[in-house]
Amino acid sequence: MKPRNVKMILIAFLCAVWLFPATSFAETGAVIIAADTSVEVGDTVSVTVKYTATSLGTIDGILLYNPDMLKFVSGSAVSNPSAGTIKMNSTLKGEKSQIYTIRFVAVGTGSNYFVVNTLQLKDADNNDLGKPGASVKYIISDTATPQTPEDPVVAPEDPIEEPSTETPTTIEDPSTDGDEPLTEDTNEKAPYTLWVLAGAIAATTILIVISLLIVNRKKKLV
Repeated sequence: MKPRNVKMILIAFLCAVWLFPATSFAETGAVIIAADTSVEVGDTVSVTVKYTATSLGTIDGILLYNPDMLKFVSGSAVSNPSAGTIKMNSTLKGEKSQIYTIRFVAVGTGSNYFVVNTLQLKDADNNDLGKPGASVKYIISDTATPQTPEDPVVAPEDPIEEPSTETPTTIEDPSTDGDEPLTEDTNEKAPYTLWVLAGAIAATTILIVISLLIVNRKKKLV
């Protein structure tokens, strides 16, 4: 390759570097949010916000929520100056991630969004990492709805009570039909007939024995 061509290639490369400054390749940070998305009134709602970058220095972000549906309870590295807005502020020394855990209690029904807005995000060298954002939808239902299945549980008690009041009448009917006196008569007559039969057998046996004795006596006399 001729020296002239090498110089032209080098000049073209320097021009490209000049036209596309390093700022166009600057690193940007990221943020993600996770939350309990389906809860009931009275439940605890946990929200996790995570910032990531190769090197984190300054984080200045906010979490937006509906104060009519959620009540702030606690959070790590956050403050709650006004209802509906949670501030997330940190000064780091080159960490690759920063996590904020925030807890609410559900106080109202409906659907809405948790929204993360970043006001400022810089690395440990004070370079700008952009202003990433994120959001997630949540739904809060009323706790009164699960109580409706209790009604059918109470309803079956009525038909159960009715047969219990009718059963004595069905039990009384056989007693009026005269079945029980029949069984009582047979039980009382059975011993009487046995005694009569035993007496007859005993009398017959005695007569036979007497007859035999008389016959033997006559034989001896002869």
